Amino acid sequence: MSEPSQLMTEDTRASLYVALPVISRGKKWVLLYSTWRHGISLSTLYRRSNLSPG
Repeated sequence: MSEPSQLMTEDTRASLYVALPVISRGKKWVLLYSTWRHGISLSTLYRRSNLSPG
């Protein structure tokens, strides 16, 4: 992940990772939206979700 999660423990992240399709594994997880950083706006969530990481 691009930064530590405040919602998921490392064990939870690892459990989720093994449940992902193989094609998704090995990809870098990047935080695109955070209410703390970006505010509580559904339009901002949608806009940031359409961004290409990196």
